[in-house]
Amino acid sequence: MRGRKPKPKALKLMQGERDSRRINEAEPVAPMGPPPRPDTLDEVAGAKWDDLCHTLTQFGLLTQISHHSLELYCHTYSNYLTSLDACERFGYVVAAGDTLTRNPYAIEMHQARKELMQFQAEWGLTPSSATRLISPGGKQLTDFEKLLA
Repeated sequence: MRGRKPKPKALKLMQGERDSRRINEAEPVAPMGPPPRPDTLDEVAGAKWDDLCHTLTQFGLLTQISHHSLELYCHTYSNYLTSLDACERFGYVVAAGDTLTRNPYAIEMHQARKELMQFQAEWGLTPSSATRLISPGGKQLTDFEKLLA
């Protein structure tokens, strides 16, 4: 697949897409609402699942087919916190014989953080990506404001 990844119709509408030709009217519609919580989540990942389901449902972005992406995010979040805790206990640099080397937990933590940020940007959960969303109950623009936008 070439080019940018296509955005879902709901995200385009929330971002205020004005060109109707750029909105896929034939996009499959998944049932809205939080998917069932997977049994594979540990305590930390489960708490993050509940928090994200609540937040994404409020945005109107969560569907029943979102569970795989959401599950991966929650596992990655749990791994990030585990790695962060290990780095705080053992340090970011560890001795390996006569040399100092980067703690493997630090490598895991940085990789998990990168993956978490990518997910957050895709779902509109970072400050910069959230500014592109338009809340359904948000301020309506006047015709003059639309002209200037």
